Amino acid sequence: MSTTVKIILALIFGTMLTCLAVGVLGLYLFRANHLNIVDLLIDQPLKAIRVGHSIADYDLPAGFRNVFSAKLAGYEMVGYTGADGHSHIYFFQLPADLNVDLSGIESEVRASFPGSTESYLDIRVVDSRLATIAGQEVTLVISEGMNHEGEPFREISTTFQGKKGQVLVVFSCPQASWNQLEVETFLASIR
Repeated sequence: MSTTVKIILALIFGTMLTCLAVGVLGLYLFRANHLNIVDLLIDQPLKAIRVGHSIADYDLPAGFRNVFSAKLAGYEMVGYTGADGHSHIYFFQLPADLNVDLSGIESEVRASFPGSTESYLDIRVVDSRLATIAGQEVTLVISEGMNHEGEPFREISTTFQGKKGQVLVVFSCPQASWNQLEVETFLASIR
């Protein structure tokens, strides 16, 4: 075997060993931080519903299904889609040691989903008011904007203390199908 072939084989073997070591180290670090690739996105409805009710108890409005959830680095999220495919309810559980204001949470959440179908191209706060959620006085933030399809939508969001700490809840819906009574009934059901 020539020296050139030996060098090439040594480089290939060395590269393979390096890749293996980086992969094992990455897997160890991933697991050491309590992360599991399978748990990042849970599209199994029963597991996702359990994640949702580990955040808070609530009664969904009629027609909200297609439940999914995600877990990552102390954050948990559960989402539901309305029958129209454009209405959404999200609960975001924040790590227990993190306490941030609503605008900061919303910015981080929106930045986390840059290519999502619920892109916020133009959104502005149009109102805010006090309400009671899970026995706590909170400020509801009402926003309006256009989604990625140019459809006007409305959103209501707030934070409250859930079962494991601070939670952001978001209810968004096309303006044409916004039902204030449905939204208020849903928010009042959170316990």
